[in-house]
Amino acid sequence: MLPEGLPATMAYLLQPVGEITPPSFEPKPLPKIDFHTHIHPYVYELTARFLKEQGIEYAVNLSGGLGGEEFDYMLEFARKAGGRIIPFCMVDWEGLGEDGWSKKAGQKFRACIKKGGRGMKIFKGLGLGVMIPDGKGGEKVLPIDSPLLDPLWTAAGELQVPVAIHTADPKAFWDPPNEKNERYLELFLHPSWSFHDPENPRREELFAARNRVLARHRRTVFAGLHYASHPDNLDDLRALLKENPNLMIDTAARLSEIGRHDPEQVRAFHIEFQDRILFGTDFMVSGRGELTLGSSDESPKSVADARLFFRTHWRFFETRDHNMAHPTPVQGRWTIDGIGLPEPVLRKIYWSNAARLLRIKDTP
Repeated sequence: MLPEGLPATMAYLLQPVGEITPPSFEPKPLPKIDFHTHIHPYVYELTARFLKEQGIEYAVNLSGGLGGEEFDYMLEFARKAGGRIIPFCMVDWEGLGEDGWSKKAGQKFRACIKKGGRGMKIFKGLGLGVMIPDGKGGEKVLPIDSPLLDPLWTAAGELQVPVAIHTADPKAFWDPPNEKNERYLELFLHPSWSFHDPENPRREELFAARNRVLARHRRTVFAGLHYASHPDNLDDLRALLKENPNLMIDTAARLSEIGRHDPEQVRAFHIEFQDRILFGTDFMVSGRGELTLGSSDESPKSVADARLFFRTHWRFFETRDHNMAHPTPVQGRWTIDGIGLPEPVLRKIYWSNAARLLRIKDTP
């Protein structure tokens, strides 16, 4: 069935492209940490068991909470799940612009970490939708590099916990959201994800502001989510990592983009930065058990769909297969090629890099 309002002439957008991961493929039995998930606490136990089946021993829940009673509630569910779901702390934007907000926000974050949070999550709204009074009776967008946020970045560095930061989005989200846009279906289903309106900050402005933060806070480790939003340009991503030794990146929901490049170049990139890359998926589970696999196309997803989603990730990283269907078809109609990483590199990306950041000692 077509999504309501989608022109019938665009039905081809819903058809799969590329070879589906064959049943004969067997992933390597390596332990894994998924650094990028969003899991409702009601389903922590069930989700932890499912992820264990995929070889994922731990998962970071980037929708952890603000550190109050809600966070206590999440920690209780995390304990029931054997500590396998690791919550990060979010920033409380309430009162932003009022005197003393920075100090209060920093105190709330420190309290959240003291309770058991393992890092800070910054959603992409920072730089795009988090608003602050402009002093003229209106509002303006809070810049990513606002001095108001420096106490938060400093606190993360002092506490030695990572900041998982989502900055900007795919380049296509700044292009006109019409039939010529390669991510038309995704934008059609999620119109608020389009930043084509010139009133929105430009993608390059967001990157520049984030990079100024990286340079100002060298003692703080930042995890740039979604390949730091640079999977479309390996040269830019390589330069970004070389210029910022305090930056790591995760792979969540961007195999569709990184996998379009020459596989030899992508393989070389992952080997070059094998100590800086974190495995992540953007796997989401709602309180009612509804699944989202990297990005939503509004169709219900089954456990079988989720298994295929993860197997496609393993196939990308572990084989040199060509013309593969990528894990998140709603993101675009193209194929990806596997990069067949050596096992020592896989162990770092799947496990060691995240274990070091999260201070996980046990190795299955």
